[in-house]
Amino acid sequence: MPAQSEQEHREQWFQQLVSSVGGDLLRFLRSRLGHGDLAQDLAQEVYLRLLRMDDVSLIRNPRSFVIHLASHAAHEWRMLARNRMQHSEEDLQQLIAENGDPADLLERNDRFERLARALSTLSPKRQAVVLMHRRDGMTYQEIAVRMKLSVGMVKKHLARGLAECHKQMDEGR
Repeated sequence: MPAQSEQEHREQWFQQLVSSVGGDLLRFLRSRLGHGDLAQDLAQEVYLRLLRMDDVSLIRNPRSFVIHLASHAAHEWRMLARNRMQHSEEDLQQLIAENGDPADLLERNDRFERLARALSTLSPKRQAVVLMHRRDGMTYQEIAVRMKLSVGMVKKHLARGLAECHKQMDEGR
């Protein structure tokens, strides 16, 4: 029977503590965190820590002790929050969309490698014209000025360079 009375004493002590300190605990946590739901969650964590204690008779100032536990819980939460990656559902959807299907990713990588090999077989001038037009988005006139060629020669190098790349990429399949 003494064990049961000890348990009853603990429960009564805990209920009195919660009723007397609960408001102060929530105010303290809200002042530290600024978020009501989070303050509620951390208050529950503080109560759980109290319940796990073996000998509550060692606590001389329960209010001070509860606030001390709350301070530690808030600090631990902030430390964990720093290490968590912040994201929204939109960020996750974008990440999924970017990476997509692994098979598609492998196919894109394969096409990219074949294109790089095809471009490496072009003459330096032809390769430069193709890259400036397709990758950099330059116009025929801009390429002509930069490479000191006529617009007609730019068109010729581009047409032949693209034809060679398409042919090599088709053969690479």
